[in-house]
Amino acid sequence: MLTVQMQIDRMRQLLRQIATFAHPGDTNIEIISFNDVVEQSLTLLGFDSRMKTVDLRCDLSPDVGLVRASAQGLQQVVVNLAQNALDAICDATDPTLRVRTYQRDHECVLELADNGPGVPPDIADRIFDPFFTTKPVGEGTGLGLAISASVVQRFGGTIAFAPGPNGGCAFSVTLPLALGSNDREDGDSAVPTFKNGACPRSADN
Repeated sequence: MLTVQMQIDRMRQLLRQIATFAHPGDTNIEIISFNDVVEQSLTLLGFDSRMKTVDLRCDLSPDVGLVRASAQGLQQVVVNLAQNALDAICDATDPTLRVRTYQRDHECVLELADNGPGVPPDIADRIFDPFFTTKPVGEGTGLGLAISASVVQRFGGTIAFAPGPNGGCAFSVTLPLALGSNDREDGDSAVPTFKNGACPRSADN
């Protein structure tokens, strides 16, 4: 009976993801703080028990600026990338997740890197394909990255993958700086490095 229920739950999840894939990021597109969405996403991630053993290192630039997007859709992208990273580093001796934001050429950039085993070169160009997954049968739908790519593209941005600096995976999400927004958000300050939690601007290391 338990196995049947698990399969039903998996089918429901798959149907929800297919619906999201067909209509990515369809709600409340507005000018929002890039850093705020990243921080809120990491706060949600803090409820994942796996974060207790992860060295979370944040470097959120106060100059990153504002973007035109759906906060919910962008949050979905950040959480999905972070959860994929947690899956990748579950067996690492010193699991590390690095999150960085900065502004480049009038674009807002998020970089998220882990020190997991990385992605084999022969499948690296397929990871954004719908229904492609490297997870064991029954553990992945292969839609997470495809949905993330669709959401980011809807907001006029790009998502890319490269080998991480420590041999793991490094994903980057790039969105255009919102027209009419300031390069620097009033009241922001430099964000130091934090461990085992989110990255609130007021916290101490």
